[in-house]
Amino acid sequence: MENWTVLISFLILLLGVFALRKLWLGALLALLFVFVSKAIVLQDLAFALLPFGSGFVISIELALLLFGAYLFYHTLYHSGHFTKFIEVNASFSSKLFVILILC
Repeated sequence: MENWTVLISFLILLLGVFALRKLWLGALLALLFVFVSKAIVLQDLAFALLPFGSGFVISIELALLLFGAYLFYHTLYHSGHFTKFIEVNASFSSKLFVILILC
């Protein structure tokens, strides 16, 4: 039963990516399918409290990290920190070369 649940949730994820063109919607539907199928089989929702709790904490941490990076970038941008970098990048005709330099 577990293999079928994983296979069907993967197919739902692919449906969301290719048919609906929204990865987040496919992932959400796949997670809902796994949660509902486990709840039907196990008849108990205690299996999901710890993973959902830790996933919630990790999501909050990542959101704060991304917000901090965004705020830091805008602070540097408005103080004129990237003016020389923008001038140098504008002189290159190929953006691929700029990407290779940054890597």
